Amino acid sequence: MKTEFQTHDLTLPAWGPYTKLYSGISHIPQANDGVRFDLAVFPGYYRRRVDVPNVQFEGEYHMWQAAPNLSCYTMRHELMWKDAVYTDISFAPLSDQVRLVRAECCNCTDVPQNLVLHYMASAHDPSPSYRNFKITGAQVQLPSSASFVLAVDYDDLQFAIPRHNQSLNWDGLRRAEQAVEGFIKGYGVGAGFGTSGGKGQFGQPIPSGKGDWVRYTFTVKQELHSPCLCVRYLNEGTQSAEYLLSTGETLTLAPAEQPQIAYLPLSKAVQKGEHTVTLTSQGTGQAKLDCFVLCENEEREEISVTLRADGFVPEIQTYPEEYFLTLKYPHIEEYYGILWDFDDVQLRQIENDELDIFLRYKAHDHVNDILKGNGKGHFTNVFFRPIPLQPKQAKIIYGAVCSAQTEQQAAALCREWLGKKSSFETCWDTAKQQMQPANVLPDGQKFALGQQLMQAVLCSNVVYPVYTRSQYIRHNTPGRWWDCLYT
Repeated sequence: MKTEFQTHDLTLPAWGPYTKLYSGISHIPQANDGVRFDLAVFPGYYRRRVDVPNVQFEGEYHMWQAAPNLSCYTMRHELMWKDAVYTDISFAPLSDQVRLVRAECCNCTDVPQNLVLHYMASAHDPSPSYRNFKITGAQVQLPSSASFVLAVDYDDLQFAIPRHNQSLNWDGLRRAEQAVEGFIKGYGVGAGFGTSGGKGQFGQPIPSGKGDWVRYTFTVKQELHSPCLCVRYLNEGTQSAEYLLSTGETLTLAPAEQPQIAYLPLSKAVQKGEHTVTLTSQGTGQAKLDCFVLCENEEREEISVTLRADGFVPEIQTYPEEYFLTLKYPHIEEYYGILWDFDDVQLRQIENDELDIFLRYKAHDHVNDILKGNGKGHFTNVFFRPIPLQPKQAKIIYGAVCSAQTEQQAAALCREWLGKKSSFETCWDTAKQQMQPANVLPDGQKFALGQQLMQAVLCSNVVYPVYTRSQYIRHNTPGRWWDCLYT
């Protein structure tokens, strides 16, 4: 990948409040390929109301405290206004792999209250900004002689007719880069590049793409006696796209409603080493380019690209007698463990892509362990119920979430920390010191709470994934609605 040395990422823990969906804690897997694990934690009333804390619109929860490095933070969920009935949900480190989950349920009224608590675990593939499809990734098989290059990993790309944004592209994308459903990494060379009467990224008309050119470097592992250039592309127009190669051949990409591979045998052998190839558009068709493979012609049929299925349904191993479970999601290498310290727990699965309406609709279903919805998403629900609170009473419920390389390691971490659950409060007392505010002068004491809340919001205003320069990063944004780069 030819890109700048800086990653644009923030130096924050892998665990943090990075979700774009429901309030809680998120984990960035080691692969850092845009897939995110979420554990949403929120309370409700027993067999009554449940307020789902969607981070994209105002609700009955808000950030309460946060350490500047986001190792520790607290969110307050108000079930009854003015802190009459509320739950403070806090997260703190137990180790690099383990995060403590602390729920302090408070009843400040003069009558008994019955609450519930939800842990909602889910995994989410990345979605391009302002697009309604997920990037699930692909399995790519290549012959041994192949040299593989993604279309967006070009050495240089120039437009014959200069564009207003060619030196400062929007959202941190590369020149002519465009999100395309069905491509290997979800992005390719498009945005009107080389097209005839096409449209750019924002729909601006492109009078002609003739003369647009792009250059690639192929690293050839062994001499190719009968080389073939294989191109995966999409061409939704009715006209073929043509490109003149620097090798002298003409590449023709026939109309294709779905991504497919075109083959161009080359006339000369290709020696071992690095070779550059330039494609100059002839201004026809509406093609978008995904990737290139340079290999022996007789091996070209060995090339295959298989898009992965959705990655939101996990393998679940439950250990209810031991108070934990483990999860393995298809697109995440790590295993996750979730443990709890509470007796009355129901383990459920929710087969739906949203909870805002669905969970409210199913609030009275205390019988089924699987709540069937539209099947477009999945949540593993650890349902604590009921949590009785006497007048003026508070209860603290502890749990934890961890990541590991194997199911056995995840289970071992859960057993280890359940064996040390008596230390949870001490760990919390130590961790929360990082959230202590700076010293305040006497005249500023009346503003202390407002400053605490503002600091918590500013520190936690980070989302993952944000895509830029062919990588996924954590990024500060003006709000989780605008989880993109403004340039």
